[in-house]
Amino acid sequence: PLSKECEQDLEACNEEPIGTGPYMMAEPWQHNKSITVAKWDDYTGPNSASADGIEFRLYSDPKTAFRDWQAGEVDMLDTVDPSQVPQAQALAGERFLSVDSGSFNYLGIPFYVEELQNVDIRRALSMAIDRQTIVDQVLNGLATPASDVIAPFVTGSRDDACQYCEYDPEAAKTLFDEAGGIEDNTVEIWFNNDGGHEDWVQAVAEGWKNDLGLEYSLESQPFTPYLKTLEEEGVGGPYRLGWLPDYPSAENYLDPLYGEGSSNYGQWAGPEHDAFLAAIEEADAEASAEAAVPIYQEAADIVLSDLPVFPLWYGQTSIVYAENLDNVVYDPLQQIKLGDVTVS
Repeated sequence: PLSKECEQDLEACNEEPIGTGPYMMAEPWQHNKSITVAKWDDYTGPNSASADGIEFRLYSDPKTAFRDWQAGEVDMLDTVDPSQVPQAQALAGERFLSVDSGSFNYLGIPFYVEELQNVDIRRALSMAIDRQTIVDQVLNGLATPASDVIAPFVTGSRDDACQYCEYDPEAAKTLFDEAGGIEDNTVEIWFNNDGGHEDWVQAVAEGWKNDLGLEYSLESQPFTPYLKTLEEEGVGGPYRLGWLPDYPSAENYLDPLYGEGSSNYGQWAGPEHDAFLAAIEEADAEASAEAAVPIYQEAADIVLSDLPVFPLWYGQTSIVYAENLDNVVYDPLQQIKLGDVTVS
């Protein structure tokens, strides 16, 4: 419910929101710096707060955040840059957690880029991504190569659904050449540059260069302007995005990303998309979640054949915390259960 104070002054409420949970804003939102909340003493609901207050510090670079954690300026990080994971494990010991995040990471395809409208070009590019090597050597093993567009976190995920996720450079090159290749033999790859993605994006690009003979350019922006560029159909090639579940259903990995919702940034359309929407509608109409699962899988198969995205990997969350914290628990739906964390 919206508080009366917010009804009277929405602009002020945007800077200092009023909610109903165990914490309240301690001060206005410090844009690009921090958000500070304090325990609300009058809270009587479930999951009451343990800590007296929490300061959320906002970082554009996870490597900088880790250095601040090392210096004792930050108590907990919910994202450790893959390059710093070995050091985090050595320093934190049992206070380093690596847990299934429920996330699905992918390269989206802008269908408004003409050379990417050819499904065989898309299939060749996907088969020329060495997911396992990238996970092992770049991500330090903190992910699982994707074999479906539905993450293992929910019922309906399969470990052999994605034919074109198998690394096969020879077949990829043959299919790529038979499809006529890409104009100017150059591909743009887009990503947000404030999430530690540079190294693996570079690895994908180098793979396409080695296996398909493609030159490449890497284009990046901070996340907020990056989303605006996607919304304005401003990218010229595959773009990096990821998805975290809102609720534990196969549907949540399908319709929000490829349906008529806001995350269909690549503007996937056509007969295959129509078939996908029909399958989603049929599954949604089923009387039980169990009966809907195989129909959601049919919808996923359409995605995996037409490839409006290249499935990459299912992510793990790397968390480190200080010695003065305890009871740090992660859940894919609730993230870190901050209300349960105790401070000594």
